[in-house]
Amino acid sequence: MIAILRGKVIQLGEKTAILDVQGVGYELFLSPNVRASLNVDQDITLHTYLNVREDAMELYGFQSAAERSFFKQLISISGVGPKSALGVLAVASLDEVKRAVASGDASMLTKVAGIGRKTAERIVVELKEKLVGEVLESQGATAGDSGILEALQGLGYSLMEAREAVRGIPATIEGFDERLKVALKMIGKS
Repeated sequence: MIAILRGKVIQLGEKTAILDVQGVGYELFLSPNVRASLNVDQDITLHTYLNVREDAMELYGFQSAAERSFFKQLISISGVGPKSALGVLAVASLDEVKRAVASGDASMLTKVAGIGRKTAERIVVELKEKLVGEVLESQGATAGDSGILEALQGLGYSLMEAREAVRGIPATIEGFDERLKVALKMIGKS
């Protein structure tokens, strides 16, 4: 598999770029965000994914390994192809899309051409559990706090209230029960 390409942009299309890597031109499909950041004659490094189909081989380019990883998660879902997955990456920043999916918000995904309500809900169902811990960690919480977040929501607190409480739990407090008690105290103070 071709994982990374480093070279010079020699041509830009509406959704593609051709990258010259030591005399070989690679055509890459890009999200609108990545495409907008490129200029002809620019030296760049892109993380790539080679999609092999019966009738074609297509190369997709990403600014980071995290984008490529999320793209791969998206295309593993039934009904989500590479073009739709690129559209998901274009609708908002990677962190915003992950937060929306982790919180169960499928509405952001329905803005993408080719993704209807059912497909958006399928994406949320299949990726939510994988992303909740990642989103919490990026906000300074631990992966184990996803259960605390769910418990607080189950008690009737909003997602925003639950997130604020989880963010405020000191890292020195361990164990689900202890961390939940602290989170409940923090919500009670606000």
